Amino acid sequence: IHSPEEAFRTILRPDGEFYHPPHCPQSLPVLEMLRDLKICPVLAHPFLSLMPRQLSEFLPEAKKRGLMGMEVFYSTYDSRTTQTAQTMAEHYGLLPSGGSDFHGTIKPDIGLGVGRGNLQIPMQWLERLEEAAETM
Repeated sequence: IHSPEEAFRTILRPDGEFYHPPHCPQSLPVLEMLRDLKICPVLAHPFLSLMPRQLSEFLPEAKKRGLMGMEVFYSTYDSRTTQTAQTMAEHYGLLPSGGSDFHGTIKPDIGLGVGRGNLQIPMQWLERLEEAAETM
């Protein structure tokens, strides 16, 4: 095997010799575990896997189980999605966060800390998350 891409095309694909299905733990018990470990859980890029209705069903229970923040600024969000995320975070009492989702050469169009060049996360958001983590 000469590259990760080749490995996933051959031996690691679902019918490949070394494939093992991923184990995906349930999110609500994980939130409780994170809080027990004094970690400030933040939901990253929720609209990549959930629609607004699904998110509004998930967030009340997630908040009860320890969710403290939600990413509202994200590299691929348009202004409407960002506004929806901000509104939902405020509604459920979650601290806002943001991120570029930088992954190096895997996502060459996304820069570290700036996303696609226009991402600006307020420093006070980081400070509020740090304060929340310290009070746990």
